[in-house]
Amino acid sequence: MSRSLTGAMLTQTLAASLMPAIFVQLDTAVGSTYFWSGYGSISWDSHTWTGVGNFLRVPDISEMNKVEAAGSQLILSGVDASLISSVRDDLRRYLPCKVWIGAMSAPQTVVADPYLALNGRVDSASVMADGRTAIITVAIENRLINMTIPRYRFYSDFDQRI
Repeated sequence: MSRSLTGAMLTQTLAASLMPAIFVQLDTAVGSTYFWSGYGSISWDSHTWTGVGNFLRVPDISEMNKVEAAGSQLILSGVDASLISSVRDDLRRYLPCKVWIGAMSAPQTVVADPYLALNGRVDSASVMADGRTAIITVAIENRLINMTIPRYRFYSDFDQRI
């Protein structure tokens, strides 16, 4: 399956050294949250992305050669335990989540147009806390999961007008 990478991104992936970056946009009830896998804050795509360093993991993003919904996970470790209530209250099921894979040409400089690797929706979230820090795992489902939901339609006059 071919990828639509920009010339700058393709050049960076073929370079002798590669500085990869993962960008995550996670929508919540109070707005969008932007994380990236580096340190410090950077600006990209008209947003400020908060660096979480090695604390952000995306274990796998799988692709199929058939039409099938494949989910993934976001794991955010080392989170301050005071944020647990925020996750519990603000993270909602079915809200959008996007994951981009990109590269850095220099520290704090994003190569144009990272690749959108996952465009899904939040399925569930779990929190494991030890009192000081927490590990937050967010399950993300592909939008194709909607194909598995049965549609109950009737042959009534009212249902046919919908």
